[in-house]
Amino acid sequence: MKCSAIVVVASLLVSSTLATPLIKREDLSASDAAIIKQAALAWQANTRAVSEFLDAAAAILSVEQEGVTVDLRGLAATALNHEINELQQKGDLEDQACVVDTNCQDTVQGFESLLSAKTQLESGTFQSVVDQLTVLSGDAGTNFDAIKASVDIINNGPSGRCQGVLPAIDQYFSVASDALSDDSLFGVRAIRPNACN
Repeated sequence: MKCSAIVVVASLLVSSTLATPLIKREDLSASDAAIIKQAALAWQANTRAVSEFLDAAAAILSVEQEGVTVDLRGLAATALNHEINELQQKGDLEDQACVVDTNCQDTVQGFESLLSAKTQLESGTFQSVVDQLTVLSGDAGTNFDAIKASVDIINNGPSGRCQGVLPAIDQYFSVASDALSDDSLFGVRAIRPNACN
């Protein structure tokens, strides 16, 4: 499963990178707007699920190591599925909110920062989270020291969620909100684990 999950993520990243947007902001139909809203809210829910896993792991790690039995493999596998699901929402927003079409540069507020966010997610930050969750869904998910190391990498590593992944996702949400004619996504952000505070 580990290898197949990584292959799926890699292939989805390539396909989302090559995705061609279907519309521009001014051409949004009600159904396109609904796709944007649904994708953003689903992506936010997936960030919440991964952050809740990280908070649960941190709570377990906060107790004394001696005599503690740890098995986070099932929880890590669930968090990994949520992380991988985020790629679908990313692709939907790129298609519907005109993320990757340079012809939209003048019609999308924050276009340059969004391209920067896209680059951030596709330069290894997102994959780093997937890799560590894959590790934790295996035997490392029963090892106190391995869990501690992986959780720290996921949250605060050079490619971690706190400084890299989640702020980049926020940029997607900002453009998605801007693309809609209502304020239903105004202020929507990726859900942070406590470690980011």
